[in-house]
Amino acid sequence: MPELNKMNFYIHKAISYDSLSSFFKYRNSNLYIFYYFKHLKYLQKAAKFTLHPKLITREYTKKAHVRILYTVPESLNVRILLNGREILTDASYKTLSHYFEVDDGHCHIEVIDSRSTTYLLDTKDILIHPENYHTLAIVKNSEGYKILDIPMQRNIPVEETKLRFVHLSPDSPTFDIAVKKGDVVFPEVKFEQTTDYLGLTPMSVELEARITGSKNIVLSFPSIILKPDQAYTLVAVGFVKEEPLLEVILLRD
Repeated sequence: MPELNKMNFYIHKAISYDSLSSFFKYRNSNLYIFYYFKHLKYLQKAAKFTLHPKLITREYTKKAHVRILYTVPESLNVRILLNGREILTDASYKTLSHYFEVDDGHCHIEVIDSRSTTYLLDTKDILIHPENYHTLAIVKNSEGYKILDIPMQRNIPVEETKLRFVHLSPDSPTFDIAVKKGDVVFPEVKFEQTTDYLGLTPMSVELEARITGSKNIVLSFPSIILKPDQAYTLVAVGFVKEEPLLEVILLRD
């Protein structure tokens, strides 16, 4: 293995073990110590390479990124805390934040009723590797509020595009997502489910949501222009039987 590749391998190992040690720091002291020493071991291995000394610092400081999508179709607004810091003060239905940097990849998310300083609706710990991008979608099901972790895809073949679908409509049936008057491209998508990406040639496409296994159309989507070198996520939100009504949001990943 060339020296530069070896150095990068050790750096990425060190970063991974650092993220794991941070995750377990206040949860399991034994695992925290175990992964911390693993982190030091690979950091020391990487430091022995002098071919590109600046590269170590550059690699080690790469950040993870998260953004928030609030999809609960009710009047209740929420506050969002990321690692103890308030990042959204009064998030309403369909709020989509910008990406926030996370230094060590550890995300502790808290969702709090905006009318209160203490009423916790949900909390979740997520570990994200450096350079990765995630959308954290807040939904509500029969058991209460829930935070869904949706990793984003940024590795796209040159001059191609990618598309996927996320079902976040709480009272909607299982969907088949199909080309308008054509074939199904994402079959049997259930509430809270995220499909795999579909690789496509850049184009303009018209899709529709059908009740699974039938031709009954629940929603026709607006025409979508898929540009090259870009991944997209279509998110179904709202209600079928009441307001706010079912619709789709197009996210650029």
